[in-house]
Amino acid sequence: MSGADDLYGAAHYLLDFCAAVLDELPAKAPARQLVTIGYPAIDCETLAVFIFPVLPGPFAPQTSPGDPFFQGHPYPVLDLVTFQIQVWRCWPSTDGKAVPKPPQPAAIDAASATLYADAWQIWNAFRSALNVGLFAGPCVLARVDQIQPIQPDGGFAGMNILATVQLDGFQPELPDPIEEG
Repeated sequence: MSGADDLYGAAHYLLDFCAAVLDELPAKAPARQLVTIGYPAIDCETLAVFIFPVLPGPFAPQTSPGDPFFQGHPYPVLDLVTFQIQVWRCWPSTDGKAVPKPPQPAAIDAASATLYADAWQIWNAFRSALNVGLFAGPCVLARVDQIQPIQPDGGFAGMNILATVQLDGFQPELPDPIEEG
């Protein structure tokens, strides 16, 4: 049964899925895992999921948007929710001394390799899940949109993966009309 907690439930499902696929890698999933309302505060390695936009998707009936009949009738639409999945890892930085030394290229290369592996693991797990229909029920994986690096800052860097799901809506109970008196 659908309800107001479906959006959070879908986000948590994606979080659990990503944590499980990252645990297959040598670096494992970050210990801090959360569903958040927006960009997480980063002070340790983190796996976070949050909505990007919720948008109406294509109209269910097969009619053209230019058709006047289409424009005058509120057909049901598919609700599409794009989630951002972010993986944050420690990033080499200066040593903090009075005359700081920049991080060694080998340390940056190793940190980059971990983040590239994280993003590619999640990307391919989503692609495989799409092929076998793993996401079913009220939360259907529609597409995986992009991988984008997140600029290193304050000793952390990350990867951002966008995944869009079709999430069935529901009919909330509406209040009685307010009578003006």
